[in-house]
Amino acid sequence: MNKVKIFVSGRLDQTKPENQKIYEKITEICESFGFEVWLPHRDTRKEMKRRYSSSEEIVKNLYNFDLERVLNCNLVIAELTNPSFGVGLELRA
Repeated sequence: MNKVKIFVSGRLDQTKPENQKIYEKITEICESFGFEVWLPHRDTRKEMKRRYSSSEEIVKNLYNFDLERVLNCNLVIAELTNPSFGVGLELRA
C-alpha cells in the first residue's frame, strides 16, 4: 500500500526560526503516523542543490519544482499564522 503523501506549506521568506519549528513539529507528528511528508525548507533546498549547480537555476526552477510536489501529494497542510503569496499559490494548485 502506498503511503499518504503530505505537503506542509508555510511562509518561508522573512519568517522567524520559531515559525519553522512549527512546520517541523507538524511534520514530526505526521511522520509519526507513517505519512510521507514534504517539508519545503528541509526537502526542497536539499533536492534543488542536488539537481542544479547555480543559484540562477534554482530560482528559475523553484516554483515548478514545488508545484510538482503539491500536485503529487494527497494532502496539503497550510500553516497560516504568517500568510504569504507562496502558501496561497500552493493551496490554489
